[in-house]
Amino acid sequence: MWRRFLWAFAITGAVFLALCLALILLVDPIGVSPIALATPKSGYAFKDRRFLAQQVIRSGRFDSYLVGSSTLHSVDPEWANAAFGGRFANVSIHGATLYELRRVVELAGRSVPDLRRVVLGLDVKRWCRAEPPRRYHRKAVFPEWLYDGSRLNDFEALLNMKMLNAAFAQLAVDVKRNAPAVPANGYRNELDDTKWAAFKAKEDSCEGGCDKHVALEEEDEDEPADAEESVRVYPALPWLRQAILSLPEKTEFIAVLMPLKASALARLPAPERNRIEACKQRIARLAARRHGTVVDFFVASDWTRNDDNFWDSDHLRVGFARALIFRVKEAVMRRRDADDGVYRVITGDAPDKQQPADAAETNGTPGPLNR
Repeated sequence: MWRRFLWAFAITGAVFLALCLALILLVDPIGVSPIALATPKSGYAFKDRRFLAQQVIRSGRFDSYLVGSSTLHSVDPEWANAAFGGRFANVSIHGATLYELRRVVELAGRSVPDLRRVVLGLDVKRWCRAEPPRRYHRKAVFPEWLYDGSRLNDFEALLNMKMLNAAFAQLAVDVKRNAPAVPANGYRNELDDTKWAAFKAKEDSCEGGCDKHVALEEEDEDEPADAEESVRVYPALPWLRQAILSLPEKTEFIAVLMPLKASALARLPAPERNRIEACKQRIARLAARRHGTVVDFFVASDWTRNDDNFWDSDHLRVGFARALIFRVKEAVMRRRDADDGVYRVITGDAPDKQQPADAAETNGTPGPLNR
């Protein structure tokens, strides 16, 4: 009797697990199955962008990508299509670490045969820090196995309740019962302008207004003019170098130094401003290795002095984000600074006395990592 019961229990359990695995493989909520029924997907139920970005890239529907953190996520790919042509997707990741952005760019370079263009939004203060960067976010899981060169290890994480729930949610999207949480092009603007509050955008502004003539090149009189010690090492730049060099030679690379409110720019101490300016030149030299363009919006301008353009110090409102991507196209075409001062085009040709930092760029690794 017990033997019969155990056999029945084992068979039932095996059938149940087989059905669950079959559902996961057929619905394919994370884009790894070779037998998925809906490929490419019309939209995604999975909202975790660390899992989503790789699926959008591997979908085969796009030849150009917007890559960055939440500061670039306000840019609708349709605006990029109108500005540049091609088929854009936005694979920005909220709270992305610099290493995670590198992995996203590498995957695009490796997985898209005719990769036309990559627009990489850079939060300059993070890329130019002196401290060694963290590899992963403290509170988010980055699925490294979905971004490596092997597809076999992708299946190891499929048979669990999280994937089963994701499969049911994706199935509801595929049969049109539910609307997708994220469209096929990856754009889901979470900074809804109907929830924008003027007081929040202005709360970190300079008291009495900011100096309209502040610029990053200006130095505090109390600081040494050279400030060599503050610009010697940029431990995150090797990751940027690896990301850029992973792109095919024919791919157009555009680095956008994302804007920061003028009030926040004005509070940067002179040594940090000097560090950032030297770092921008190094970024431009790295971009030149793929004939890339660096468009610098990290400047004090009429745009960044207007609090109404921002949600906070560095997140853009929709109208500002739309204008920004068209100005990026303008910068790429003109190859010179904007007439109204809202951006600079950095060529990387400026002389740089801080030679030791070149070793940090070519090292291949950013030094000690805080995990």
